Parts: sequence; structure tokens; C-alpha cells
Amino acid sequence: MSMFHHLKDKHYFALLLILIFSFIAFTYAHPDTYDSYIDFSKGTPFTPPRYSTAGSDAQERPLRIVISTVISPNVTIEDWRAFADYISKKLGRPTILLQRRSYKEIDQLLSNGDADISFMSTGAYCSYHGIQQLDVLAMIFYQGTMDYKTYLIALSSRNDINSMDDLRGKTMAFSDPLSYSGHINIVNELNTRYATSPSHYFSNYIYTGSHDRSIWAVKNKLVDAACVDSLVYDLILGDHPEDTNGIKIFQTIGNIPIGPIVVRSDLPAEQKEKLQQLLFNMHNDPQMAKSLKKIMIDKFVAPQQQLYTPYKKIYDKVMTDL
Repeated sequence: MSMFHHLKDKHYFALLLILIFSFIAFTYAHPDTYDSYIDFSKGTPFTPPRYSTAGSDAQERPLRIVISTVISPNVTIEDWRAFADYISKKLGRPTILLQRRSYKEIDQLLSNGDADISFMSTGAYCSYHGIQQLDVLAMIFYQGTMDYKTYLIALSSRNDINSMDDLRGKTMAFSDPLSYSGHINIVNELNTRYATSPSHYFSNYIYTGSHDRSIWAVKNKLVDAACVDSLVYDLILGDHPEDTNGIKIFQTIGNIPIGPIVVRSDLPAEQKEKLQQLLFNMHNDPQMAKSLKKIMIDKFVAPQQQLYTPYKKIYDKVMTDL
């Protein structure tokens, strides 16, 4: 079954795409040139120089950090820069900060061996079956927990939408095909509770590219409802409450482990140990603590890989069925 959106009305489809792509183009700012840069390629393959992981060459080459953000990148660029600069200063080696616009592209970058360390979303990690093996360095602790939820949202004025039961025949916004809170969680609910799929349950659905755009799509009546990451929604509610005015959370699903920080398995053990200790102590730096909070991190903690096992099984099943 195709994972692309299913829109029956061609005129509505065209208008919807124009509006969404206009919004995406507007929100993606062009970053200035800086030492630790973010690569915003538009789907074209990125081929950084190849380096050996052995000996002095592995110590001298830039450390390639890839981020799988759940919010539009221009919201947090400065704070990701601060993270990369901190690692660079502490390790005494340059860092390169990379980003892709979809979780699948992140997985491909890692699989090809073109990144060394990655902030992975739950979905990107649990769906990963790449050639390059990965080790989990740390997990994220934020607001007293390592978990988050899926929020189902709609306009407050929609009295006809109060639970997932009410979404049959409605239009829906997902963030990314591999996002757990922004897609797979709902697909799994439809499979297990309703014995159906998005293409049969919803009249139409779209992928917006990020959770904040899904919120925007609901607020601007492009769709009837959306499923979003609770951490992102709560962050926007606190920092930009005007962006959530008129929106209600009508259902909450799950307790989902926040995505891990991973490294290539073939990095020297000494490098992995240094990186892990840097992560565990980063929140003790007052300036870094401020930057971390802006990207929804209070501190990094020791990983518990078993927390992801049930979700990997869900991905294996759901991705087979789609």
C-alpha cells in the first residue's frame, strides 16, 4: 500500500500542496556560513569525504553529527550550533552538523557511514535497518521523564471531534512517514483497534514534514486533525502560545521513549567513551544547559535499549503491512 497521501479531489489536492510548500519554503531559513555548519540539502545525496576510523586520521577528521529534529530546523539552529561547538571545543577537533528533511534520509546517511553521531527520533531509530551498525550512547531526560506522548489535536470549535472514533472520514496530518508520535502510533492504533489503515479510515491525509507544521495545518484548517509529539506541542504552547490558540488536545496516546543518541559501532572505544562522558556532564555547563532546554533536553542519561524493543517490533509489523 502506498505511504503517500490519498487525496480524492484534485483541485483540493493542488491547493493544499501549494499552501503547504509555501509554508515550508518560508519557514526554512538559509543559515549563514559558520564553522560547525548545518547541511540543508534538498534531497540530493550528500557525500562527505571518506575517512578511516583507525589511527590518527580518525582523531583529526571532523566529527559528523546528524540531527533528526522533530521541529522545523530554523527554530533551533543556534542551539544545535552551540551543541556542535561545545563538542568541538571539548574534543579538540572540528565538528560538522548535518541535517536532512526526513527520517528516511537520516537513516540512509547513517547506513552509508556518512555520519558519526546522531540524535535520532524514536521512529528513525526503531525503523533503522542500515548496513552501518549503531551503538546507543545516551538517552534524553526532559521534564522529569524519558518519555513523551502522541497528542491528537483539532480546532477547539470542532465539537464533532472528541476522540479517535470521530476521525473516521476526516482529513489528517502526519509529520513524517517514519515518525512514531506523528504517524506510526496512529497507524498501529488503526491496525490493532479498528482493523483498518489510514487510507480506509481517513478521507485524505498528508505529511507535513514536522510536528509544528502539523499544528499549523490544523490551525489554518488544511486538515481536520493531526497527531503530534507532546514535547513539541508543549514547547510551542509555552514559547509561542499564539500558535496553539484555538486548538484542543482531544486524545493522548502512549508513553513513548524519547529517541536516543547513537554512534557508529566502528568508532574507537576510547572516542565513544569520551563522547558519552561529555554528554553525561553537558548539563553542568550553565550556558549549555540553556541551549539544551531549548532543544527539549534537561540532561543525557545512561541508555536503556530494552525500552525500544516493543517499538521496533511495531515498526517491523507496520512497515510490512503498509
